[in-house]
Amino acid sequence: MFLDRDGVLNEEVGFISDSSGLRVLPGVAEALRSLASTYRLVVVTNQSGIARGLYTEEDLLAVNEELARRLAEDEAFLDAIYYCPHLTEGSVPQYSIECECRKPKPGMLLRATKDLGISLRGSYMVGDTIRDVQAATAAGIKGIIIGETATNRPEGVLAAASLPDAAELILNSLTSGSEVQTDNERMSAEPISAVVQRGELA
Repeated sequence: MFLDRDGVLNEEVGFISDSSGLRVLPGVAEALRSLASTYRLVVVTNQSGIARGLYTEEDLLAVNEELARRLAEDEAFLDAIYYCPHLTEGSVPQYSIECECRKPKPGMLLRATKDLGISLRGSYMVGDTIRDVQAATAAGIKGIIIGETATNRPEGVLAAASLPDAAELILNSLTSGSEVQTDNERMSAEPISAVVQRGELA
């Protein structure tokens, strides 16, 4: 299970440079707990604020770790968080490059499958932008778009109002004969210490 961060797990409030701007959305922890029995939970997030010079990778890591901590307090544990710091028109030269990890490209999803041994069979990507579901399509998995952009979704993409609604949609679709992700064992690390790293392929 792949998840966008801003607008899916926490409120979309623009560029979040520190944890004071982080607000977990209602029902997210419960939705993650319900999905965790079947899926690994992997966040894949574009963070062009780094390339724009609005915050550093260290700032982002602190925000991601705080998100993982707050969710863990509600017994919702992320397996990993992957991020793309790139933007071709950014102002920080080292990040202002063409990459394979920025959604709608599937680099972060493919990196996660390689790192964590996740099968794409039966996987989903839940996001709140067209880029998110385009990345899902590029990776060969199902996409679910939530929020206002759901009304303009590409053909074949499912729609839901929020992550809890998307979780219900996914779980209701599972039957004994469905293709589902079966490699859902938890990582050996402490849940709060979710892997947080760049999403480009090695």
